[in-house]
Amino acid sequence: MNGMGDRIKRIRKTRNVTQTVFAKELGISQAYVSKLEQDKENPSDLLLKFISYRYCINLEWLKTGTGDIENRGGLGKEDSVNSLHMYTYELEKIYNKFADTQIYQITNSMWYFTSIIEKIGNSKHLKPEQANEYIDKLEQIYRHLWGINTTICSVLNDEKIEDDVYLKINSTIVEIQKMLISLCSLQK
Repeated sequence: MNGMGDRIKRIRKTRNVTQTVFAKELGISQAYVSKLEQDKENPSDLLLKFISYRYCINLEWLKTGTGDIENRGGLGKEDSVNSLHMYTYELEKIYNKFADTQIYQITNSMWYFTSIIEKIGNSKHLKPEQANEYIDKLEQIYRHLWGINTTICSVLNDEKIEDDVYLKINSTIVEIQKMLISLCSLQK
């Protein structure tokens, strides 16, 4: 990545949003997004911070290109809460597009995830570093599940599914099983 414009474009592309949607989510114009991506405009610190919160991006990477693109716990408590509020707002907007049964399923999934986090926070058996490891493993499991979902969705229209797709899914399931076993050992 060369300039900040390239980094902003990368964020938008990896999140699969158009310039129009990106602009709307940030409260700026599509023309301004285009100028940012072409390095014809310099974003304010406030806009950079908002992009960082909104897309869970490492602010240092966004500003300078150094470090990891993803924010790995770099937000302070207040900023994390603000980010959570933004995601809640986005989720409320998305809910309006779903049927009642889908909303029920999504809500139950979030309740389940919340209860896991609550148990981690209230556990007398987990040391702080173990709790962090537990949460990291849960995040990895969700990433693997998302990878399986993406793989399945990409081949749904194919009449014949290649063997390598099955192998990829099976190897991912094996990785998830290993992580689950590791989570169980943390609780002891």
